[in-house]
Amino acid sequence: MIRNYLIVTIRNLFKNKLFSLINVLGLATGMAGALLVFLYIQYETGYEKFFTNYDNIYRLARIYNIGEGVSTNPSTPYGLAPTVIENIPSVENSTKYFSRQTTTKFGDKTFKEYVCYTDSLFFKIFDFEFIYGKAENAIKNPDEIVIKESIAKKYFGDENPLDKTLLFDDSKTFKVAGVIKDPPSNTHFDDAIFAPISDFNDGFPDDEWYNNYFNTYVLLNKNSLLEETENGITELYLKKMDLDDRETKIILQDLQEQHFAQSQLSKQNIYLFLAIGIFILILACINYMNLNTAKYIKRTKEIGIRKIVGAHRFQLIRQFFGETILLSLIAVFFGILLVETVLPYFNQISGMHTDINYFSSSFLLIIISIVIFSSVLAGSYPSLFLSSFKAVSILKGDLGKLTTSSNIRKILVIFQFTITTILIISICFIYLQFKYMKNKDLGFSKDNLIYVSLNNNLEKNYEVFKSSLLSNPRIKGVTKTSFLPMNIYGLINNLNWEDRMNQEKTAIAFQCVEPDHLQTIDYKLIEGRFLSEDFSNGIIVAHKFLGFLVDNYRY
Repeated sequence: MIRNYLIVTIRNLFKNKLFSLINVLGLATGMAGALLVFLYIQYETGYEKFFTNYDNIYRLARIYNIGEGVSTNPSTPYGLAPTVIENIPSVENSTKYFSRQTTTKFGDKTFKEYVCYTDSLFFKIFDFEFIYGKAENAIKNPDEIVIKESIAKKYFGDENPLDKTLLFDDSKTFKVAGVIKDPPSNTHFDDAIFAPISDFNDGFPDDEWYNNYFNTYVLLNKNSLLEETENGITELYLKKMDLDDRETKIILQDLQEQHFAQSQLSKQNIYLFLAIGIFILILACINYMNLNTAKYIKRTKEIGIRKIVGAHRFQLIRQFFGETILLSLIAVFFGILLVETVLPYFNQISGMHTDINYFSSSFLLIIISIVIFSSVLAGSYPSLFLSSFKAVSILKGDLGKLTTSSNIRKILVIFQFTITTILIISICFIYLQFKYMKNKDLGFSKDNLIYVSLNNNLEKNYEVFKSSLLSNPRIKGVTKTSFLPMNIYGLINNLNWEDRMNQEKTAIAFQCVEPDHLQTIDYKLIEGRFLSEDFSNGIIVAHKFLGFLVDNYRY
């Protein structure tokens, strides 16, 4: 019986080649669009999931009052990690790290690499796969580093990289003690090299609490109470920093929450993209339903004859569903080809860095779900409607249900156009949002600005470096700053001033700059003067800050 259904289905497809092609292409395009959206969702929600204990790993972040609102900052003190291990029972392990660009050299090869400065507990929490060396021995010695597999090949080719040396910033040599397999692209731990944090933070004791430049991660015991752990860590932090509990709180961010906190994407956006993907698939299925219903009506005599010779309604439904499933399988094949074609461009636009793994369980689950969803939705109405005709009515030509079918098809077309209009409006809205962000006045001139991070050598010889740059007629100005304008992590805690001494204290973001910094990047000065080398105690504040200094100040 199944063989007979398959033969009839294939004959019908080849009998109506143009119609079948239109149906396949329409369904394939919708499937490709939905597949791209689902791949993007899978990529964004898959951050750090390759770690065995990812659901028990949390980043510590500080919540503090800043101005009239509340801000969250993942930067924590150097001494926080060892303290929570000793004092919080639910914390199994804790590590700290700081990432920055470093100039690395091997022979005549010199590159800028991102180096993660961390401690030996890092690889006990984050179980990277080691190709050379062992995790338990990683970066225990102050002159040893761990590198990624791609970095090992870049510097050393196919040679065994163990015990090879790299020169950091023309000042210190490190020996390769381990090589890890390159992690998936959807990770925030994508540093090229992992080095001992003692080298970066040389001279700072483990209980140093006033250098808030480090990310702290904890591995909790299973079934730990998060709120209880947060309260315990907050109490420790406030005691060490001598702060009021109204000012700061330590929270636990799981790795998924960390990703959304660091990216421009939110969890709400994920649900929005999921809805868009489903709507794209629904539109393709509705288009298929309308075309097929119109085509199947011409096959009413075939249905009547099949019923007369003994075919049951369920058998007809099974035949029509079989045709839809076969067409869906063909469409999903062409949809995958289309996705492969546009994926490089989609990666560039979306920021993904991924290829399709056809044999991964997640990809197969997505494909199977798309085929089942499309087959059920696209094949349900035509099969149920056409199989409901009585054989006698068909042969007599009494097809009064066609009027009902026509009305339903009109409703489906209206629904299709409505969803399409909503999607177009949403795309226009997203485009306008991106355009607004791109052209928004930031308060300084962002055009023709280039920034570079300074290594130790350039930092020591900054004035010489600056003079050599300024000797180039194409360079208008050079200035140094502690942070980029959009990434200011420095905070003045417990800030207070005259007439406000007894009120709640606040924290204000600050930036250390050269005197010529504001002129170089063309900040707009509303009142007063720019910074000058002649006055060492001058500061410049944002006009919004005056709202805290002066009552009823309008900015």
